[in-house]
Amino acid sequence: RPLFATIGDITLRNIIYSSNDKMMMQSSSMACTGWNVSSSLNDKLRLLMLNEPSLTTLRVPATESVGTENLRMIVTSLKANTHVKEVCFRGGSLSMDLMVTLAYSLRSNTTVTKLSFEHVTLMGARHLFEALRDNHSIEELSLVHNDLEETSTDALASLLNDHDSLTKLTMKHNYAGNALGGTHCLQQVELQKCWGCASAIQEMMKQNRTIKQLYLIHSEVDARKLFEQLKHDTVLEELVVTGTAFTSDAAASLATLLRETRTLQKLRFWGTRLGDPHLQTISQGLEYNKSITELRIIQNRIGCVGASALATALLSNTTIQELDLSDNNIGDDGANDLLDLMKRNARVESLTVRGNKQMDKAIAGEIMFYAKLNKTLKVSGRDAIRDVSLPYSLWPSVLDRVKMDPTLLNFVVRQRPEVFGGR
Repeated sequence: RPLFATIGDITLRNIIYSSNDKMMMQSSSMACTGWNVSSSLNDKLRLLMLNEPSLTTLRVPATESVGTENLRMIVTSLKANTHVKEVCFRGGSLSMDLMVTLAYSLRSNTTVTKLSFEHVTLMGARHLFEALRDNHSIEELSLVHNDLEETSTDALASLLNDHDSLTKLTMKHNYAGNALGGTHCLQQVELQKCWGCASAIQEMMKQNRTIKQLYLIHSEVDARKLFEQLKHDTVLEELVVTGTAFTSDAAASLATLLRETRTLQKLRFWGTRLGDPHLQTISQGLEYNKSITELRIIQNRIGCVGASALATALLSNTTIQELDLSDNNIGDDGANDLLDLMKRNARVESLTVRGNKQMDKAIAGEIMFYAKLNKTLKVSGRDAIRDVSLPYSLWPSVLDRVKMDPTLLNFVVRQRPEVFGGR
């Protein structure tokens, strides 16, 4: 390749060499944080090829927007680049030969930590996964709409089993197969609209020693078997499940898991068609749970019966701080029980009920008020309001928490008028 290779209509003759032989570029002071079509392609290419420190993120559009030769320069330059940390190839940017070139570059690159691909071919994926086994800087890998089959997922499984720095894996619209059979360092896994992965998820969690966050978004999941497996897990802290219909067996398994887990802290269900009967079952486990701090049950067809069962269970719960029941079918009876919960359990500092169209707005407003009160005063402050034996000398610390909010201050004064001379 000639020394003064053409980049679009600009040549490397525009580079200025300083007296100490360090390459300087006229536009090197340009603030550059990413790649988009509106930015100057020529400037970005020069920044990359000159290893300019200001260029830390590359978001490469489709081939027709960039051009094959420019893409070749990009993937070749990554080999020696020491400043780019995040690379995203969108819209099927890379052909097979470019994937091979990129794989070669990534074997030597030591600074890229985040890598994302869309529409990678089967053989391209194999080259990528095999190359990443020699790379020790990649921490996050995202695969979207890629042509993965059993042979390529085998290569991914081998990568995940051996890699010593990869901690986050995201797969969207992909066949997952046996890719998740063994994981060495993964801490977060997100599967969105993936298929062929139900048994692999169970196997992954069976061997889990590192995964703390698991997001299953509209993916193929056997909820009952997953919950059964998680009963033996001592690492997972956050579980998100959306779009997977619950069965009575799955609800029973989850109730048992909630009784036994000591590590699971955040639990979120969206659109799982939970319904009142299954929530009643799950609530029996929540009553005795000692670890969950955040519970979100959104768009799950929850009515008054389910809300009342949950409220009753949480009267005894001492860990849940955030509760989200948005976009369900909770009416006034269930809302009143939730309001009673907020009055009696000061540990619940956030309760969201928006989108429950059958709920009286006044009750919803009271729920929000008590959530704000709980968050402001904390448990000690709420207990102080109730405790008639609290020494007057301790009241200033209670009032200091609410003095900036007239509504909360007025509430506290009305609860204990004798403290403020209203005997």
